[in-house]
Amino acid sequence: MIKKRVSGVVDRALLFLVMVFFSIAIAGYFSRDSFIIIVAGITAALSITALIGFKKNKKAGIAANSVKEVMLQFYLNPKAFTQDTIFNALASRYTVTKSDDFIMVKRVAIYPYLYPKSLNFVDFCQIFSTRPKSANRLILLTARGQESEVKEAIAALDLKINIDILHADEVYTLLEKLNGLPPIQYTAVKKRRGISTFFTAALQPINAKRYLLTAALLIGSSFFMPSSIYYIIIAAICITLAVLCKTLKITNH
Repeated sequence: MIKKRVSGVVDRALLFLVMVFFSIAIAGYFSRDSFIIIVAGITAALSITALIGFKKNKKAGIAANSVKEVMLQFYLNPKAFTQDTIFNALASRYTVTKSDDFIMVKRVAIYPYLYPKSLNFVDFCQIFSTRPKSANRLILLTARGQESEVKEAIAALDLKINIDILHADEVYTLLEKLNGLPPIQYTAVKKRRGISTFFTAALQPINAKRYLLTAALLIGSSFFMPSSIYYIIIAAICITLAVLCKTLKITNH
């Protein structure tokens, strides 16, 4: 997790530097004032970097929706459907057998726990007690992962075999690699988003700092740009939005 975060910071820093030099080169074509060129370049680089970050977040949202859609197929179909889907996906690459509710890949016992709830310790104990005795590793495929207390309880036990618990994203990735994603029979009805949904998202308290930062950048840039009144007007709107974020304290439900 730490490595991923560091990698993400480095990627954004490099992207920002590239955008700065690129933006400065373009600004230099229209002006010869070094200070204006630098300010314009940095402002443009910040905007472009933020825009690219927004697009990446949007793609992540689309991927999350795909995972939810696949999980929905397991929720709404009989248990046999889940067993057959996982079995057939694994059989495309490995030699697999069934042992009651478990799918065996050599001495690895795989249990599909794909229900619309998190794994609890009681259910884990029941699954563990019914595992094939030949298994030296147990993998649980879950829709929502494990609760922290379950993880702590498992770690405190000397169970003699390796135990892995995969959450929905990992299950989706596994099935995708095996070309074993289930056919989509059920889809969630998408709620029509009205203007109120937009304002609810725009006025979240967490956005206040972003509006203030944008306002500061616009006000600072206005001193060096022609038609500065437009920068001031937009900055004033951003400050108003920041105040509303803090005063209204709108939360998502």
